[in-house]
Amino acid sequence: MSKKWKTIMRKAFIAAFWLMLWWGLSLWIGNDIILVSPLKAFARLTELLAEGTVFEAAGRTLGRIALGFFGGLAAATLLAVLSARYHLAEELLAPMTGLLTAVPVASFAVLLLIWRGPSFLAAAISFLIVFPAIYTATLQGIRSVDGKLLEMAKVFGMPLWNRLFYLYRPGVRPFLVSSLKVAVGMSWKSGVAAELIGVPAHSLGEQLYLSKVYLDTAGVFAWTAVVVVLCFLFEKAVLTGMECFFDWQPDCRAVKDPGKKSGHRSSDLSYRKTGTGSEGAAAVIIQNLHKEFGGKTIFSVTECTLLPGQIYRLDTPSGSGKTTFLRILAGLEPYGGSIRLQTMEMTDIGTDSSEQLEMSVLPQCSMCFQEDRLCEEVSAVKNVAMVVGDEKRAKEALTQVLSAEDLDKPCRQLSGGMCRRVAVVRAMEAPGEVVLLDEPYNGLDEENRKKVQDYILSRQRGRMILIASHVPPEKGVL
Repeated sequence: MSKKWKTIMRKAFIAAFWLMLWWGLSLWIGNDIILVSPLKAFARLTELLAEGTVFEAAGRTLGRIALGFFGGLAAATLLAVLSARYHLAEELLAPMTGLLTAVPVASFAVLLLIWRGPSFLAAAISFLIVFPAIYTATLQGIRSVDGKLLEMAKVFGMPLWNRLFYLYRPGVRPFLVSSLKVAVGMSWKSGVAAELIGVPAHSLGEQLYLSKVYLDTAGVFAWTAVVVVLCFLFEKAVLTGMECFFDWQPDCRAVKDPGKKSGHRSSDLSYRKTGTGSEGAAAVIIQNLHKEFGGKTIFSVTECTLLPGQIYRLDTPSGSGKTTFLRILAGLEPYGGSIRLQTMEMTDIGTDSSEQLEMSVLPQCSMCFQEDRLCEEVSAVKNVAMVVGDEKRAKEALTQVLSAEDLDKPCRQLSGGMCRRVAVVRAMEAPGEVVLLDEPYNGLDEENRKKVQDYILSRQRGRMILIASHVPPEKGVL
């Protein structure tokens, strides 16, 4: 017997066990008002279905609860995003979410009956039940997003569309799905209970109330079965829809204006792109640059000029501050000293040591970080497309360093060396006048190091490239 049939048989046995237990208890009690048998409850349900009252009542109740549920889902999601962005909003909403969690449903039901009557009572109660659960879960999910991925998105100037779908959505997914399972059941329980209190016409709550009044225990079981089936189907529909949403991978959007990335000062520069990337491009003038931590100087650069269109190799020993230096240039670290941009027309744009910069002083740059910083649930092609906005171009670039069968695999299925190559391609294909490569050859054998080196040279396009690497130059690597 197959595993599938064994599972079916096991579930059938469990269902039969509880039905027999119910039937045995009804025989032992011997009073249909206290407990009816499964057969009588089923017969009553059949009568209600034949009368047609089930469909109208179920439809009205379903509409009210669905309205409250999706309204609560939408409001909770939007306010969670607002709270994640502004701490004041979270503080303002904290008393309300705490109140909604603590106050009994019956209290809200009575107040809403006084204020508005029974018509939308089930919708309002469902909203109030769903809102705090979804709000809390969504806020936790947003804050669980890896900060290193957010840094990566900042450096590349990743469009909001791409960040929402490929950074925040995976982070929110486990929190939201688990809370939805609870919220669906609670919305139906509370919604039907609210109808039982308010007794709106042609609703499941009204039918349960009438069954209680007429001591129709079989009717109570029959209407309860209707509620359970509707709740089950509603939960399946909601969760299936959510899974489809989370699995959907929309086309990525490109950076709209490569010269004006949020958080960069490239708009202050008057440089002109040419075939060589040199005319009108900016040189980077560094003077007395230093970085301190805990009162200790991590590294310092007395004076240095980085020219456009050149490739620079940083091969100082490990721990000398290569990564910190690149992070400063990318606008991710505050520093002391002076970094100035000088165009070929001798126009200086400078920054002094008093600024605690949160923005890059370079024209738009791209970066291969010391870690891969890839979105592991999506493919290598999609990771590159996030910063170039063109999957065809991303695939063409990746084929130079990866085999065709690996391009569409989720990055979590790729080896460390493959992921490293994807990170290098992402940095080289992204728009920008400066490329920062931090240990681009980590985890690569000699053959693949040579392949990546050739790729970097072929994609320089006249840009300034800074490579920090501990790989010895004699290995034939840049």
